[in-house]
Amino acid sequence: SLEMNWVGDWIGRRAHISPDSPAIFEADTSSSFTFDELNDRANRLANALSDQHNLCKDERVCVISRNRIEMVDLFFAAGKRGFILAPISFRLKAPEIQNLLDRLNPAFVFYEDEFSDLFSSLSLPSSVRASYELNDDPCSAYKNQLAQAPATEANQPLKLTDTFLLIHTGGTTSLPKSCQISHQQVVWNSVEIVSSSSGTIGIAKELVTLPFYHIGGW
Repeated sequence: SLEMNWVGDWIGRRAHISPDSPAIFEADTSSSFTFDELNDRANRLANALSDQHNLCKDERVCVISRNRIEMVDLFFAAGKRGFILAPISFRLKAPEIQNLLDRLNPAFVFYEDEFSDLFSSLSLPSSVRASYELNDDPCSAYKNQLAQAPATEANQPLKLTDTFLLIHTGGTTSLPKSCQISHQQVVWNSVEIVSSSSGTIGIAKELVTLPFYHIGGW
């Protein structure tokens, strides 16, 4: 499999086509974002994690959060720079999350303030270089990182066979298992959805109700 510039850069390619079109409306905060704004956020986050914190391709980034704009930032930034996004269900109990963290050995962990007590009960692996709380504070550490990071294009060539996401099963054997989702699988999932939508995908507004720790959400 060859490395290609377009692999993973979903938001960069869309921003070239319709930069000023509305892309996402976040109901909880009544915030809206254009494709260009999402691309800017993804570039800044990828640059902050890679340049300031030495995050490398194929390193894991975990996030424990409900659906919010920062989850989308992480998805698009992972697509640009090649780190692996591993969302963890906030419905799991602390021992299950602890087991996942110990097996994943992430470089970074992001968590929503809603789950701060859960997060504080965890023992982070030595692989974790930093953790960030996601909240609505305009002066949060996460938002400061975005504001201070360069907005230069962060995209780098990736292979279709590179791992994009690690999504976890429901744990039928008592502990959730990590399923590797490649960039190739995300591309073909998109093709299948568009080809089977009878024209409703694209023009229509899509309501995202499934959680982003579930493959259906993405």
